[in-house]
Amino acid sequence: MNLVGERIKHARTSCGLSQAQLAEAISAATGGKVTKSLISQWESGRVASPNTANLLAMQSVTGFRAEWLLQGISPQKIEESPAKRGSKPAELDVVLLERILREVFKTTTDPKRAAKSAVRMYQSLAGSDGNINPLTLLARFAATEQD
Repeated sequence: MNLVGERIKHARTSCGLSQAQLAEAISAATGGKVTKSLISQWESGRVASPNTANLLAMQSVTGFRAEWLLQGISPQKIEESPAKRGSKPAELDVVLLERILREVFKTTTDPKRAAKSAVRMYQSLAGSDGNINPLTLLARFAATEQD
């Protein structure tokens, strides 16, 4: 049995989403194409775990932490947004940040180009007007860097 797939299915069903609905939400968040079939394949373990962009989008859609989806490390759910809980900043998801940076740095061996990619990622987050979930922005960034 595939533990990553089981956690993806748990996150999806806990949110009351069908595979088609989750696929549509991930596609909308990343600007890519995720199908119901791919969700089914992730859940059954027939294909590798989602890439960084899809994982970030899944976290944004379901509220289940990417770190938990991949590795089963608690807590399962992300914290409420800072606006809902006051001014306390969100905890840094180190595993997720590491995976994002790995995606940025694996696209090039040129340190200057990798640094520019990391800066663009930071700027896309810092430049957000707050109306877009930061995870959605990161998912879109990761999707464009993988192309």
